Amino acid sequence: MGIAKGSPKDQRNSYILPCECGDAITVVASDAGEQSPCRCGRDIAVPPLSRLRTLNGEGAYESSALDRIRSMLAMGSLPAGHNCAISNQPTESCIEFEVICDPLDPPAGPSPFLVMASLLLTGGRMIIWRIPERKRSQEEWDALERIRIPLLVSPKYHKRIKRRAKDQDYLRELLAIVPVYARLVREYPGARVVPVV
Repeated sequence: MGIAKGSPKDQRNSYILPCECGDAITVVASDAGEQSPCRCGRDIAVPPLSRLRTLNGEGAYESSALDRIRSMLAMGSLPAGHNCAISNQPTESCIEFEVICDPLDPPAGPSPFLVMASLLLTGGRMIIWRIPERKRSQEEWDALERIRIPLLVSPKYHKRIKRRAKDQDYLRELLAIVPVYARLVREYPGARVVPVV
């Protein structure tokens, strides 16, 4: 079973609205003032954008994902929803993740320029370029912002997450189910996600 997917709507500026059934729906800024359906069949009136922002822990103006998450944690609105991020089944169990907010992108392969230069300089033979990963000092690692965030996950999936603790793509995809966490991962493309299990 894969990771449960949310609404296909654009999640860059998405907000979570609770429904009377106990579930939550994801809406985007352009939905403000409209009706949006819940899985239970109820239509939920989407409030104006200013109200959407305050309901989701934002201030009057745009803030960083870290600020928004801290505000939502303080208000008790995280973890969001009532369903497991993997199975989409109801659960009360949650796992905490520590996100080390590294603003640097993870190391990439060689640039197209280096590949072309290599081909030209070696008569068409390819030289394998190894770009060394930038090493951080302990002081640099300690200075990075960190935040612990909860995610609803049924107990039967806790071991799976522990086994895949080094699979950063999987962990980022898992967190991205919650719109504000997706925004955090976009703002910090080099972020390290560590399950605290």
